[in-house]
Amino acid sequence: VPYPSYKDSGVEWLGEMPAHWGVKRLKRLSICLDGKRIPINSNQRGEMKGEFPYWGANSIVDYVNEWLFDEELVLLGEDGAPFFDKTKDVAFFVFGKIWVNNHVHVLRPKNINPKFLVYVLNAVDYLNFIDGSTRDKLTQGKMNEIPVQYPPLAEQHAIAEFLDRETARIDALIAKYQRMIDLLDEKRLSLIGKIVTTGLNSIADKKKTFLLGMETIPSNWDIVRNGNLFIERDVRNSPELPLLNVSIHTGVSLREFSNDHIEQMASDWSIYKVARKGDIVYN
Repeated sequence: VPYPSYKDSGVEWLGEMPAHWGVKRLKRLSICLDGKRIPINSNQRGEMKGEFPYWGANSIVDYVNEWLFDEELVLLGEDGAPFFDKTKDVAFFVFGKIWVNNHVHVLRPKNINPKFLVYVLNAVDYLNFIDGSTRDKLTQGKMNEIPVQYPPLAEQHAIAEFLDRETARIDALIAKYQRMIDLLDEKRLSLIGKIVTTGLNSIADKKKTFLLGMETIPSNWDIVRNGNLFIERDVRNSPELPLLNVSIHTGVSLREFSNDHIEQMASDWSIYKVARKGDIVYN
């Protein structure tokens, strides 16, 4: 149901908001407890195994037998958090005994519903608040200046409860469909594995191989080494530019470099390869 009237929030990425809402800077709505954080390395944590969550930038990274905080808090990533991935959270509501390292800000909310604040912080456009050339960092100074929508407290509670309920329902649906996707992935991999090792004719004559995990293959198939099938192209033998930097992780991304950048980048040309359309790129 729409509100009776709206107004400009004064914040570009917020746009309009209900006329009776306000906007306050985060420093007016929270007390920063960063000074109480203590990082402990993995070796130290190995000697402190326990039941209390040890928080890093955007998740629990371990459990230890001591704690630093025991209250309702909001944790907001400082560096290494996925600030520009809208599918992932950078702020979290926590309560009870926890230990926090120096990669996440610790905020004690004041005069604001903590869960509502978390939902707001996870919807912030962090483009104008993040520093760092190699690792995204939200400094305490920039964090304090983040504008926060501020409805009346009763409305904050209602919004937080509604979002808790609806996101839990959506998460349950995602888990259900993820299980279905996992099963289909298993079936897909099983099908590929079967066909590339036994062929389309499952009853064809077979012969033994010397390969582990592939005891037999169709009798009319051969086994050859990759070196007899493919040629790696390095940059020295390929005058064609631009060079593509290929990164293979969860997917494949290609980044095109200018000739000037290539000259600056390459001290040892032997480590670079040229990828052309139709090539196989193997990690």
